[in-house]
Amino acid sequence: MKKNIAIIASLDTKETEVIFLMKIFQQSGHEVYIIDIGVAKSSLISSQIDSIEIAKEAGHYWISPMDVSKSEMIDVLKSGVSKLIPKLFNEGLFDAIISIGGLQNTTVAVSAMKTLPIGFPKVIVSTVASGKRHFETIVGSSDIIVFPSIADFSGSNVITDTILRNAAASIVGIVENAGKPLGVIDGILIGISTM
Repeated sequence: MKKNIAIIASLDTKETEVIFLMKIFQQSGHEVYIIDIGVAKSSLISSQIDSIEIAKEAGHYWISPMDVSKSEMIDVLKSGVSKLIPKLFNEGLFDAIISIGGLQNTTVAVSAMKTLPIGFPKVIVSTVASGKRHFETIVGSSDIIVFPSIADFSGSNVITDTILRNAAASIVGIVENAGKPLGVIDGILIGISTM
């Protein structure tokens, strides 16, 4: 059954990687829903949602994201996606979500993904998920799956292509075989921690 897989990325710097993912998803029989958090339009692909629309969701009316400082832009995009993604989810516009990029993209994408229910397929491929960094700042208490990109995204290369292929395969597998959001539970749910 055909599914829609949302991709959060900055198309101005990651269009090669987004096209790579799109081809994998389409070859698997699925569609894509692109959420562009970049500052400039891509010349090769278009998105369903762009950073101007995301900013409007947060109450900011930019002509261009470059009109504000980078820290303000990130704060506005985080606020906007936190409001927009639940709406798109409730409208049934996507069945899974994946993001690719560095610190800016990871920060914004995490804000979006944390609004989605447990069990909904969520994957991040990030350049900041490496070294001695702790995943707590990325994942928190959510069920986001994190793939370290190993190398920086700067066009196609054998390392990032391999990582992206694995991340794409994982989200396709989840959306086809599981990916059921946690629903209402009958009865009482008790949590006991050893901490």
